[in-house]
Amino acid sequence: MSGWRDYLWITWWRSLWDGDGPRGRAHPAARLPRTPKERLQHRLVDDYARHVAGADGVVRTLRRWIDGLGGHLDLSRCERAAVRQLPKELIDDCISYVTQRSRHEQLRITLPDGLNQQVGWWSDYGLG
Repeated sequence: MSGWRDYLWITWWRSLWDGDGPRGRAHPAARLPRTPKERLQHRLVDDYARHVAGADGVVRTLRRWIDGLGGHLDLSRCERAAVRQLPKELIDDCISYVTQRSRHEQLRITLPDGLNQQVGWWSDYGLG
């Protein structure tokens, strides 16, 4: 019986030391996003930031805007090329998320200089 007790004690001690081990818990990054906000922020990285150079500023700005539910999305300090390559479906989902959860009847979006004359995702919103 002492062998069994030793086994239990060692197992208990190792669980305190190691946690549940590699099979007992998933990696935090592997956890699937649960809320609409988490899914949207996950898409910002997966669908956009990984494929577009210079997208860090746009992702940071959009995350701050989504977190704050502000009435003004200021992309003016972001790289022009990164803003131009922002997928329309993604920005539509960001805008609909903020408008549904905030009380703003109108949102203001500021683009980087030089994008106002070009056609892009912002043309559907009457910008430029």
